[in-house]
Amino acid sequence: MSFSEFKKWLAADPLSREPATVRARQNGPEFEQAAVEEAAFEQKLSSALNFSLDKDALADEIIANAFTEQRRMPRWMAMAAGLVIVVGVAGILVNNMVQQPDTIEEYVEAHYDHDGRLLLTRADDTVSQDKIRKIMASWDLEASPELAGRVTYIKKCFTMDGLGAHMVVRTDQGMLTLIVMPKTSVNDGQLIAFDEVEAHLVSLGGMSAAIIGRPGQPFDSVESLVRSGISKTS
Repeated sequence: MSFSEFKKWLAADPLSREPATVRARQNGPEFEQAAVEEAAFEQKLSSALNFSLDKDALADEIIANAFTEQRRMPRWMAMAAGLVIVVGVAGILVNNMVQQPDTIEEYVEAHYDHDGRLLLTRADDTVSQDKIRKIMASWDLEASPELAGRVTYIKKCFTMDGLGAHMVVRTDQGMLTLIVMPKTSVNDGQLIAFDEVEAHLVSLGGMSAAIIGRPGQPFDSVESLVRSGISKTS
C-alpha cells in the first residue's frame, strides 16, 4: 500500500484495525506517524465537541504508539513529538470548526466527498450484528434484522449535531450509503443532487437519515427499510 493510499484509508477510518491498515503501519515511520496523528485528531475533535469514542480509540492508537514505546525513542523525544502532535491537532481543529457546513446540503455533500466513495469500495459482508448493535446503542437506537442484514460496512461519523452512523447498504442494484443522524432534523423527502449522485433525506421523528447513491438505484426500498428498521430501544 502506498503512503498516499494509506492516508486516504486513515481519512476514512482513523481508528481502523483492519489487517491491511495494521500491516501498512509497519512500512515506515511516516506511516506510523500519520496513523498516530489521525487518531489524535479524532480524539481531540471528539473531546472538544464533548463526544465519546469507542472504547479502543485511545489505548492502542495514542498512548501505546505515541508515548509508551520508549524503545523507539528517548522519553524526551517522545514527549516533544507528542507536544508537536497536540499543537498541530489544535490548529487543524480550529480550522475544521470554522469550516463546518452551515446547511444539510453542504454537510451531505462534504461528508460524501470526504470518504463516501472510498467506503463503498471497502464494503464487504463481514459486519457482525453485534457491531451494528453496539454502534446503534450509542444513541439508544436499534436496527431491524432486515436492515442490519444488508449492512456491509458501519462506523461512527460526525454529523451537524454530534455523532452519527455511516453505513453501506447492499441492494440488488449495488451499494447505497446510509448516514444516520440521531439529532438532526431534515425536510422529509428532500432530494439533494451533486456530482452524479443524489441524496434522499428521511425524517424519523427527531432524528433523520440520508440515503446516497446513483440515480436509478432502489432508494424507495431502502427508505422503507430505514423508516421501519431504525427505532428507539426504549
